[in-house]
Parts: sequence; structure tokens; C-alpha cells
Amino acid sequence: MNHQRETDRAGFGGVVSAQTAWAMSKGELRSEFGEGYYRSYIEPLDLAAEEDGAFVFVARNGRTQREWLDERARGSIVARMAAHMRTMRPIPVRICEYRDLSPILRDCLDRAPASGAGVGGEPPRDAPARPQWRGRFETFCEGPSNQKALRMARLVAERSGSVKMLLFSGAPGVGKTHLAEAIANAAVARDSMIEVRVISGQRFTEDFVDAVSRKRDPAAFKASLRSADILIIDDVPRVAGRKATEEELYDTIIAVLDRGGSVVLTAAGPLTGFGDRLAHHFSCATECAIDLPDQTLRRSILDSLVTQRAADYDGFAVTPEALDMIADRMPVSGRELDGALSQVFAEWMNGEGAVSLQRAEEALRSKLPDRERRVTVDMIKAAVAKHYAMSVAELMRKTREKAVSHPRQMAMYLSTKMTPLSLPNIARLFGGYDHTTVLYAKRKVASLLLTCNQTQRDSEAIVKLLRQPG
Repeated sequence: MNHQRETDRAGFGGVVSAQTAWAMSKGELRSEFGEGYYRSYIEPLDLAAEEDGAFVFVARNGRTQREWLDERARGSIVARMAAHMRTMRPIPVRICEYRDLSPILRDCLDRAPASGAGVGGEPPRDAPARPQWRGRFETFCEGPSNQKALRMARLVAERSGSVKMLLFSGAPGVGKTHLAEAIANAAVARDSMIEVRVISGQRFTEDFVDAVSRKRDPAAFKASLRSADILIIDDVPRVAGRKATEEELYDTIIAVLDRGGSVVLTAAGPLTGFGDRLAHHFSCATECAIDLPDQTLRRSILDSLVTQRAADYDGFAVTPEALDMIADRMPVSGRELDGALSQVFAEWMNGEGAVSLQRAEEALRSKLPDRERRVTVDMIKAAVAKHYAMSVAELMRKTREKAVSHPRQMAMYLSTKMTPLSLPNIARLFGGYDHTTVLYAKRKVASLLLTCNQTQRDSEAIVKLLRQPG
């Protein structure tokens, strides 16, 4: 029996190695069977080694993939491999699942990177648990803006049965895809036999249209998704507006739920544009909105990003003052913070030592449009009034009504934080109050920011308004 060599994964010699022949064959099989079938069944097929005179292929996506290959593609694989290896004799081919490999072959395959990935990049069944998608719970930073979504995600990953269909909604970059992928990784880590499918709405549409347009039986495409225990569709609105594709999505979701599985969806905006039947079904999902991170969470995200990058690049560091500045002056999504840190990383590559506050500000010059903009009390008044849907005159009205006094206290608090003015000067600009009134407002709002999520969101939104260019 021949096993793998470092120079040739399949361990074969000859004019054309088996791995080279297989790589050449895969391109031809893509043309023969179409993009949808190729991605679902041929791309995640690995040539492991030669054993007892036969080529051993591993169907990484389990029984459905193996059965389709045995029935539909085995003859083509044999013929194309023989042609590329320049042999007239039939080439013995054995297609098996990961769990059916001998211990030696399983070890060989585990030590080598996979040649492809299935729908969404599913891991081999029975394989040692390891992350197959980028998102993991361990690297997800928790805060008030995403706590509910994180709790629901863990329930789905644990297969508790209490959440059948889950929808993550929120602006781009707030962590929807990260959480969805974390569910997939955690579920596989708990049970390597579980069938998890991760696919984008765009790819769902492309694969389905490809299967139908080529006038092929779309049964293979359907089976690859409907057999899932957990089906994750990222950016599901991309399917909207295509009647046949919507119907296929509806039937797929129903099939997964009827089998006792779970469905996870993500969307950057409202689920509009769908037909009545699918729209009604989506309305039954447990929706978890994820907001932009607050300052504390942004700082935590930055710490995590620095740690991850430092693990790959020894010596990479950013001073705490620089990270504080980024968290304070960039009220943006986690994805945008990642982009900002990449800019800081480039600065580190061209300098020496940890990136200082001054170097970080210089590196992020184009991302900090407010860096030279002086914030005034009048600007704060206008931004607070706009956020609370009131006029500046109403904000300045001397009354203890909470609908007015709370926004006014917020404006006073922000004036103490964002301008260099003294308390008496701020009090004068608010209509002649005593400086103790401003001090009281400062302390009250500061206390609320520690305990009240709504106050935190209000403050973040107002600061974002103030730091918009113009």
C-alpha cells in the first residue's frame, strides 16, 4: 500500500501524478456537470491516496455527496483520470466518506490541507473538530449591542430546539456573518456528525439558476441543502425578486425545519421584496437586531484585533492611547475598525516600535474627517435636538419636564466632554444656568451611561452626528 509523500499528496509517480491528473480532471468535470453540481459535489471531493491498487477519493460532505458521485460521476472521473495519466487500463476508483477511511489514510488526510470545500466549506464528517469558517464565538466581542444575538446563536449551536429559525439583522459589518459562522463551527465541534450548510443568498441563486438553466435535474442541488441539520443563509435578501428561486428557498427551509433542523438567516436591511408566502415565513423567525458597537465595545474589538494580528506578526503593537483614540473618534462597525487597524498595521510595518497616538492619527488621517473640526456648544445643541426630534428652542426651554430636561442634560454633558469650556461658560451658553446645574447634568448622564443601554445608544448617535463631515 502506498501512502502520501510530501511532494505528492496521493503518493503516485509517473509522467503525470495523480494529483495533477485530478486537478486537470476537475476543470473538465466543472464544464461537464455545471457550476452548481461542481460546487456541491465535485469541488469538495479529495484524492486521498492509493490503497490496494485503487484511487481513494473522500466525499467530505457525507452520504448524499458520495451517492451522487457513485451514480452520476464515477465513470467520468475514471475516464478523465486515465486520459491524463496516459494509461489504457481502467483506473480503479473508490469513493468513500471520511469515516470509512482506514486510520492511516485518515491521518494522512488530516495532515494535509483540503483541496476544496463544499457548499459553504463544510468540514469532513467524523473529522477532528477544528474551525472551518472564520467566525468563532471565542473571537466574538460581546457588548450591549449584540448580547441578545449572541445568546440566541449559542442556543442554535447547542441544538437546544428552542430556536428553529433565527434572523440576524443590522448594518453591514456589525458581526452578523461572524455569529452565523460561529454557530457552524461550534455545532461541528460539539458533534462532528452534524450536517451544516453555509451558503450566501447570492450563491444560492447562482447555483439554483445554473442547475435549472442547464436543464439538469436539480435534485442534487436540493439534496445538498435539504439534508442539513443547520442551514445558514448569509445575506438572504439577495434571493428576493426571483419567483422560482424564492419558491426553492421556501421549500428548502420547510424541508430543513420538517426534519427537525434549524435555519439561520442574516440581512443588512428589512426583508422586503419577497412573495407573500416566504415573507410570512420570515416574519415567524426570531429576529435579533445587532447595533453598531458603543465605545467600550469598540475598544474591546480593537484589543481583539491587535491580539490576533500580533499572533501572526511578532512585535506588532499599538499603544493604549492610540487604541483609545480610535475607539473614541470612530463610531463605526467592527468591519470598519478592522480596516482602520489594517491602516495602523501598515504604519507599524514602515516604522519601529508600537504605533503611538501621533502615528495612528497620521495613518488614519483619511478616516478621521473630524480630526480638525472644532465642536461648539451650538453644534452640540443642534445635534441633540435633531436626535430627540425637537427644536433647539424647545431644548433651551426652562422646564423640568423629562422630555426636555433629559436631552438638555445630555447636551450639557457632551459640552463638558467635547469642548474646552469651563462649567460656568457652558452654563451661560445654556441660558444663564448656574455652573452647579451643568455639574449635576454631567454626573447624572455619566451615571446613566454606565447603567442604561438607551442612554448609551443616544450618546453614540449624537456623537456620530457631530463627527459627520460638513
